[in-house]
Amino acid sequence: MAVIGCKIEVSSPEKLGKIKSIAAGEGFNLTNENPEALLVISDVWTGTLQETLGIPVRKLVWASAASDHTEIAIVSDKATDSEIRQVLRRLRRELGLEVEVHRLQNELVISRKQEEKFKKILQSTPDAIVIVDGQGVITFTNDQTQSLFGYLPDELIGQTLEILIPDHHRHQHPAHREKFMHKPNARPMGTGLDLMCRRKDGTHLTVEVSLSPIMTETGIQIASAIRDVTPRKMAEEEIKRARDEAQNANKAKSEFLANMSHELRTPLNAILGYSQILEKDKTLLTSQREGLEIIRRSGEHLLTLINDILDLSKIESGHMELHRFDFDFIDFLESIAEVARLRAREKGIAFIFEKLSDLPAAVHSDEKKLRQILFNLLSNAVKFTDEGGVAFKVGYHEGKIRFQIEDTGVGIAPEKVEELFLPFHQVGDKARHVEGTGLGLAISQRLAKMLDSEVKIKSIPGEGSTFWFEIDLVEVEGFTAAPKVNERSVIGYSGERKRVLIVDDKWENRSVLVKMLTPLGFEIMEAKDGFECLNKVVHFKPHVILLDLRMPEMDGFEVARRVRDTRRKSETVIIAVSASVFEHNREDSVRSGCDDFIAKPFQLSRILGLLQSHLSISWVYENELTEETETRNLPAEHSFIIISEKFSEAIYQAAMMGDVEELLIIADRMEIENRENFLAAKMIRKWVKAFEISRITKVAQEKGFFYDE
Repeated sequence: MAVIGCKIEVSSPEKLGKIKSIAAGEGFNLTNENPEALLVISDVWTGTLQETLGIPVRKLVWASAASDHTEIAIVSDKATDSEIRQVLRRLRRELGLEVEVHRLQNELVISRKQEEKFKKILQSTPDAIVIVDGQGVITFTNDQTQSLFGYLPDELIGQTLEILIPDHHRHQHPAHREKFMHKPNARPMGTGLDLMCRRKDGTHLTVEVSLSPIMTETGIQIASAIRDVTPRKMAEEEIKRARDEAQNANKAKSEFLANMSHELRTPLNAILGYSQILEKDKTLLTSQREGLEIIRRSGEHLLTLINDILDLSKIESGHMELHRFDFDFIDFLESIAEVARLRAREKGIAFIFEKLSDLPAAVHSDEKKLRQILFNLLSNAVKFTDEGGVAFKVGYHEGKIRFQIEDTGVGIAPEKVEELFLPFHQVGDKARHVEGTGLGLAISQRLAKMLDSEVKIKSIPGEGSTFWFEIDLVEVEGFTAAPKVNERSVIGYSGERKRVLIVDDKWENRSVLVKMLTPLGFEIMEAKDGFECLNKVVHFKPHVILLDLRMPEMDGFEVARRVRDTRRKSETVIIAVSASVFEHNREDSVRSGCDDFIAKPFQLSRILGLLQSHLSISWVYENELTEETETRNLPAEHSFIIISEKFSEAIYQAAMMGDVEELLIIADRMEIENRENFLAAKMIRKWVKAFEISRITKVAQEKGFFYDE
């Protein structure tokens, strides 16, 4: 066989076609289709080829080059160099082509001596090497083949390659082999194609195979390098199994937390719901209001702990997503500052809210997550500050809005800063660890990173700390804020009476909504399950359905779908109510036909806001009154308020003993016995809180006091 590499200038496809025709007429094969497969068998042969040919192998690889010429190879099993030169002269004569011969290598035939040299090299390779001829008959195997398959060389040589193929694939393999031999192309190892092979003992193994065609004096043969990937596959399976177990564990944890959240939120819905209902009662005593405030705050604190654990779980599992909306930025900051101001006042420390620059009226971002970060940072600042105060500063810094919280608290040692943002980890004075879960800062940092930011800290032990983060907030032009609803002063609405259907399988949940909405003038009907809801929708024709999503037999999603089959959105608004706060519940409810979503425990203000938005109603508010309803009958200034002898004596005895608890009990008894005593009872409570015991003693002795508030 002779191979001559030539560079022939070809200006058009027609000329290239004529070149091929002339070569074929002389009995030669002219190719530029992957000619390297004729010479390069595998990487391990490269050194031998270079030694055999005396030139770098890459110089003998021809393929299409620039658009104005092509590089070709002329291959013949019979012709000599002189005969090939004759073809080149004819090409030059008939086509006028300039033919440049790169290099001539006479009789580039892999002789038997060279084959032996190749085989020695192949024995040293780590892979099993199997060479077959054009009919798929095995002509060579190396020692690694015996180790891998268990066959001696004599047991394989002369057999077809199908001896190594599993029984269920064996009948298909000859067709694949013949197709490959028709157009052999080199296929390197690691192309991602895993094959199954069969050992002598009948066991199967997974392998990767590289295929390399080689021209020999007897024709084309195919060298296969076979690599056992069973250990890798086993490792991959182990990794997959571990990953599946971890995913199942995470799924089980998520389901557990979702169920626990639902079970905890359901009673909390009743606790916080009735707290809101009872707070509207104008006949409550001050002490009763204070008790309700404690109940409500305790419930909200428990809700915060539940939310923190759920948020951390969602962040770790990758289920936490950003939901950006336009919102009133100034009102957002003021509301956060007001909550922090109240907490600071209760603790007896100062609080300052300062805008360091002009701020946008409205921005586009995830309001909920930004609020959570700021609440956590401000709560921590108040918690760890006993003297001085806390400052909340907001302003532009290098094009972004910086949120900065400064405190004069205990500070944090430098070596503890790294631990600060670890979940369930609290640093500093252990006496303060009884409050909170150690999740607030960990969640804040992760939420900040979701917003492309990072919470940073500078702290000096004994002097205080400064936390800050910066966010690139997009300003919103022309934003109109939704009207605010002060649920404590709403007494009804204007316009036609609206019908509300409340659907929940738990009576206590329906009861909360009934008692919230009935006093406002809504016509209320209840349904304890999905089937009852569908029946009542037909006759009651509600303007709005408050629909619990988690019910037995027929859940809220199916109820919503069926309602939407008969009632358009313009006829009936469906608001999903659920104790599950995972985002997929909200999204699934919308897909089912719901118009909005309320999470339990719900705030009356949130419910009123949604009703106002979807029903286009206007609330009627009561007249602005003083702090207590009873103050409508306040006496004129300098009026003398009389305390009966019965109560003045009891007050005197308690004051002399310094028994403040007894004084508060007497104040309650006074108000219960006679509503006209409300002002005297109010003032006694005020003086008790101010520790003005001597003043109380004097009032008791004088059996009254001049009203000068």
